[in-house]
Amino acid sequence: PEQVRFLPIADRHIEWCEALKQRMVEMGIRATVDGRSEKTGKKVAEGQVAKIPYMLIVGDRDIQAGNVSVRQREKGDLGPR
Repeated sequence: PEQVRFLPIADRHIEWCEALKQRMVEMGIRATVDGRSEKTGKKVAEGQVAKIPYMLIVGDRDIQAGNVSVRQREKGDLGPR
């Protein structure tokens, strides 16, 4: 089962998400990138329905700061990490 799903806000964020996903896969974490051209809210809602434990949302500010915005299924938005 999927443990982490990266949600890039725009197409320009997909490359960053893929690099982070690869690092997680190397550590043994089952991660995917949702690179579809859907709104972020819809991606989050679908992740909730699919019961993905962690969704990592990536936008311009996250890339500039070198982090991701974490959303845990049970606790909601945990902010940037």
